[in-house]
Amino acid sequence: QGFEHALGAVEWSVFAPKSAHGWVDRLNGDLFNGNRATSVYGIGDVPSLVRQGSVIPMRPRERGQSSLARAQKSFSDLEFRIMPAEAFYQGGQFSGKAQVVEDDGMTTDYLIGKQ
Repeated sequence: QGFEHALGAVEWSVFAPKSAHGWVDRLNGDLFNGNRATSVYGIGDVPSLVRQGSVIPMRPRERGQSSLARAQKSFSDLEFRIMPAEAFYQGGQFSGKAQVVEDDGMTTDYLIGKQ
């Protein structure tokens, strides 16, 4: 028996609308575009779809540290997660861009250019 029969595993399904770039399941890398996205996840997973080829800036997890209130901590490291895209596997081209804004994690001052 596989993971889908494990304690706490649940099947999650959502419609992935048709888009120019398609969608990718951020946990398992499955690609979707204009069809139903269905996968099995564990009790601690938070399933979600992101655009194929997205660049997602994230704070790295710190061993032994809580993930709660990480937005309030100052940056020491930053990692960029690049989501898969169908074009990567088919020898095609794909371009994307991202903007990173550092803010205090408490206010909306970043909207007026304050850091």
